[in-house]
Amino acid sequence: ENRFSQLYTGGIATDDVLFPEIFQLYEENRDGAGNPYFSFNVTYQGHGPYSTEDTWRGMHYTDSRYSTETTNIVDNYLASLQDTAKELRLFLDTLQEEERPVVVVGYGDHMPWMGDGNTAYAELGIDLDTSTAQGFSNYYSTRYFIWANDAAKAAIGHDFTGEGDTVSSCFLMNEVFETLGWEGS
Repeated sequence: ENRFSQLYTGGIATDDVLFPEIFQLYEENRDGAGNPYFSFNVTYQGHGPYSTEDTWRGMHYTDSRYSTETTNIVDNYLASLQDTAKELRLFLDTLQEEERPVVVVGYGDHMPWMGDGNTAYAELGIDLDTSTAQGFSNYYSTRYFIWANDAAKAAIGHDFTGEGDTVSSCFLMNEVFETLGWEGS
């Protein structure tokens, strides 16, 4: 349906458009006959490839020890990540104020693009050798979080702190259900 093409005419909707719209959809649906509201959303803002020629936002996070190509890739990725983190924090702060229990799950669906043939990973010294356990984990793993507002913490009796198990993304909802204390298949 591409809802966001109407909200953002600059190509791919940025997170300052996405997260407020997710909250608006939540507001429109949270009171629906007392039923839980489920919303699955994907941010595309930080998706590569990233420019190897220059930095989009002019932000620099790396020093001069890397090639220009790797520096630009990493700086562009980290600037996008910083902006997503800022927008996500604003979104979670807004949900924290909700009287209703709210749980948010976030995860990366894959590692970021870091140059054709993973050149930036190699230059950064990140092992992606899938024949080793560490390289396999580095190549295929991404982090996830399960966040809850105070109303959800009180309702569930769980503080939502600490490290979760390492699971395949296809089992992440099982992890969420166990965290929430929900039983069943």
